[in-house]
Amino acid sequence: KVLAFYKNILDPASSEDVTIDTHIARVLFDKMSLESNEISYVFSKRGNIEAQVAVQKEAKKRRVKPHVLQASLWVCVRELAQARADKDQLPLYIK
Repeated sequence: KVLAFYKNILDPASSEDVTIDTHIARVLFDKMSLESNEISYVFSKRGNIEAQVAVQKEAKKRRVKPHVLQASLWVCVRELAQARADKDQLPLYIK
């Protein structure tokens, strides 16, 4: 994760790396709440490689750099997570 993040900052014009994190795992598993085994898999060597390849293939289809697609997905998931957290907290404010 850290090396990909570093490469994306250092050389964004040519980097093909994807920063694999929990938000990308949520996209790949298509759900906001992940099981511990799903998180473990994405952070394993094999899971990380598969996640990288999946994002790289989709980025290629969309003609964008993988880290650009990853960043866009990250923002979308962050917004969904925040909206969910705000909704879940609403009853606390009503009382």
